[in-house]
Amino acid sequence: MSNLILECLMGEILIVLNFVILVIYYGFVTMSKQYNYFVTLKQNSGLPALIVLSVILIQFHYPFEDLFLTDYGILISQYNNYLKLTINILVLVVFIISYVYTKHLKLNNFENNMLILSIQIGSMILITSNNIILLYLSLELVAISGYLLVSINRIDTNNIEAGLKYFIVGSVSSGMFLVGLSLLYGCTGLVNINEIFIYLITGNIALLRESIASFYLILSCFFIIGALLFKIYSAPFHLWISDIYEGTPSHSLFFISSIPTLSYSIILIKFLRVFSMAIPLHNGLMFISFLSIILGSFGALFQRKMKRLVAYSSIVHTGYFTLCLSTFLKGEVLGLYSFFFYYFVYLLNTGLIFASLCQNSTTYVNFFEKRQLSSLSHYKGIYLLNSLYTLNFAISFLSLAGIPPFLGFFGKLYLIMSLIVSECSIWIAIAFILMAVLGCYYYLNVVKNMYFNISKNFHYIDYNINNSIVISSIVLLFFCFLLMSNNYGIIISSVTLSFLL
Repeated sequence: MSNLILECLMGEILIVLNFVILVIYYGFVTMSKQYNYFVTLKQNSGLPALIVLSVILIQFHYPFEDLFLTDYGILISQYNNYLKLTINILVLVVFIISYVYTKHLKLNNFENNMLILSIQIGSMILITSNNIILLYLSLELVAISGYLLVSINRIDTNNIEAGLKYFIVGSVSSGMFLVGLSLLYGCTGLVNINEIFIYLITGNIALLRESIASFYLILSCFFIIGALLFKIYSAPFHLWISDIYEGTPSHSLFFISSIPTLSYSIILIKFLRVFSMAIPLHNGLMFISFLSIILGSFGALFQRKMKRLVAYSSIVHTGYFTLCLSTFLKGEVLGLYSFFFYYFVYLLNTGLIFASLCQNSTTYVNFFEKRQLSSLSHYKGIYLLNSLYTLNFAISFLSLAGIPPFLGFFGKLYLIMSLIVSECSIWIAIAFILMAVLGCYYYLNVVKNMYFNISKNFHYIDYNINNSIVISSIVLLFFCFLLMSNNYGIIISSVTLSFLL
């Protein structure tokens, strides 16, 4: 059994060991006169990238099978392996696209990549954990590292403000989560999530409803679900998200908006399954979903900066994710399938957007001066000198808008199908379609701004080989998924079924 555990957790073990080795190595280099007290940019980005690449290759070596090791506080299953592989690939992408970005902003400090690795470790443990104590510890590892990563650029006041607001939001949600876990343990006396699920499903619900424990169970549900909705920036817990997005460096922003959010969403699904055995959550979650979609859509209409637009877009898509989960709570497996499908499509879209935003660090406003493109007005007529760059944005925004034949259209199609199959009111499906049409406006407005509006300013983006490889790979993945949609659907189906076991 011990050998089996080592094989299943080989990726986490390798990353932890290499993390310790890198900290010692970087500490030695920065204190050594021989190396001029400086870590080169290639050492800073290259070594962690090689570590993550080796872990990805090791993960491909092991079969994607279900191995339930609940006695050890962990749960190894097929969906865990796919999600951890996704996390490792995203981390590798971040290391590649951040090379030129950190060089331009002079953020060549090894702490940045160490924080990324620590978030990676915490996210992998968070997905694997099946014990509420281990769950909270890994969640705090992700959260604390995220606070530091957001505010890594100490000379930028906007960055410090974003870090402080991210810290306040994260601290409040972590406190709520801890209180909820304490109440849940007090009601059931169990720390294993599967055992809590079995406890609620095997006749103990009646005992809870007849005692004062029912009140504490409802209170626990409120704190835990509310904290996780806080973590994924669902309305009405979306305050300050636009300020956080605006002040965070683009490569760090892509990281904290994808990997931790993915981990928090998986934990949210687990606890929704647990609490839905005793508490009807479907209608409340659907209300929060539409609130996120409505507030995010109308907020995006009035944004004048690219990162703030992406922030409100993420609120809208969080509403789509939770809407998928609300149909899943009605017993419809298609809701969970549509969640995984839509989320992986969303990761591709945001990866393409943030890779393009990182490319802005080498934008020439004249023949000598460089600056980043921040306002939407900076993108007027940018197609004339940057056709490939504009095409990348157009693909990602058209996909997010749900325009066929892009992948985002199929994600929304599966969501509508899950709403219909779960026998929701026809007005709910109509309302979703209307809000999706409204969302097309601000996405298409950006594309129109790039292609058809004329600007007097000179903007030329100097492409580098690293970002070109990443962006080309993501665009290639778009078309591969379109051409091999059946294989992609099989993988999502296996992940969904594995989660339900």
